Amino acid sequence: MDNVGRSVLIGVVALSMCSCSTYRSIGVSEERSNRNERAIEAITNNMFALENEKLRLENRILQLQVEGKANTSEMKAVKQQYYSLTKQHKLLQEEVRSIDTTVKRHERQLIEHDQKINDLDKRQTRYERILDLKNQEWQSISQETKQMIDELNADQDKKEKE
Repeated sequence: MDNVGRSVLIGVVALSMCSCSTYRSIGVSEERSNRNERAIEAITNNMFALENEKLRLENRILQLQVEGKANTSEMKAVKQQYYSLTKQHKLLQEEVRSIDTTVKRHERQLIEHDQKINDLDKRQTRYERILDLKNQEWQSISQETKQMIDELNADQDKKEKE
């Protein structure tokens, strides 16, 4: 095997290894993306629960105002709960934005990995074609060598008979 053949073979093996690591990387990215999507769904559900609780507290505040209990300790406690829920709601919105940004980054990484795989597949196909041509060339050389050896043996046999 000549240097070109070795280089081609090494290239094919290296590309196969790159493809494997890229596929593993894609699997990790998809897993992260799925995990983040589940987290966003859970947070969104929590936000809806908070919204419902805020509405309940708003109704209670209105009820206390109608009853003339606007300056009572119960009203202060209800308003405190309402503000606490509003703060939690804002924190969850921030978390959703953060996770959404992460998901978008992972999606970009998946696209980049897809492009890498396409490039690696093209290179591997090219190397495989070169390797096939080299194999044909080696087979041809081997045939010619065998033919020459057979001719030399036939000549040798003729000389021995004479």
